[in-house]
Amino acid sequence: FFSSRRRHTRFRGVTGVQTCALPICFPVTIQQFDTVTISNGDIVSIVGATGNRSAIKLTDASNSALSLATIGMCTVAAIPQNNSGAICKLGKVNGLNTQSYSEGAMLYVHPTDKGKWTVTKPTSGYIIQIGVVVVSHATQGIVDLHVQVIPQAVDIITDSTHLFIVTGK
Repeated sequence: FFSSRRRHTRFRGVTGVQTCALPICFPVTIQQFDTVTISNGDIVSIVGATGNRSAIKLTDASNSALSLATIGMCTVAAIPQNNSGAICKLGKVNGLNTQSYSEGAMLYVHPTDKGKWTVTKPTSGYIIQIGVVVVSHATQGIVDLHVQVIPQAVDIITDSTHLFIVTGK
């Protein structure tokens, strides 16, 4: 349910603090299938389904299947292996450590550190944009999440009012 007083959601069967504030984020309940605990702010990919839930693992930018299946960001303190939890697919995710990044900085999936993000645009593999830093803070940072997977053979050119995608590098 959504608590307008506390501005957060609670999911039946999910424990932990929810950091995905509605109505500005679209949460999804998932099943964790990775061999490590997935933590708040980690970027995840769909790897299948179990029961009526999507199965996820940490996004691995060096794995093209996981790169193309990037879906969102973990929004609970921790999801241990084979447990359910919540991720945000689109919208503002709060309660993050974004102090190392400037407000307005574009975030990408880290090329070598599974599930983590960076402001450095990758130079090989897929470019996975995950969103923009809205608030830079050690514990109350906010990221406006909007996952986009872009092949390296594409250039993105923008001006003040247009976005151009050029292929055939």
